Amino acid sequence: MTADVELGAWAYGRTRAMVATTARAFALLFDGQALDVVCPWCRGVTPETPAGGARTRRVRDLFGGRDCRHGQPDRRFCTECDQQIVIVWENDCDSPS
Repeated sequence: MTADVELGAWAYGRTRAMVATTARAFALLFDGQALDVVCPWCRGVTPETPAGGARTRRVRDLFGGRDCRHGQPDRRFCTECDQQIVIVWENDCDSPS
């Protein structure tokens, strides 16, 4: 029985990640979606793009890690759960808050 539980937990984690990746690709989920904007302060200079131009702004759901209290397996798909959507810079930049 424990092998089935372990396999189920592994499969759940893998498929949840696949669903999230696909949903972000089709812009069905906000959390993690990259915006097509270059930071005006750092000009998108990152360790991966030293010449600049990286898209470092992302949309994040601050409550994304919480569980749904309305029976949905993933709270991002629940229409009753609170969503706190923000746009953040994901770069070490000295931009004003």
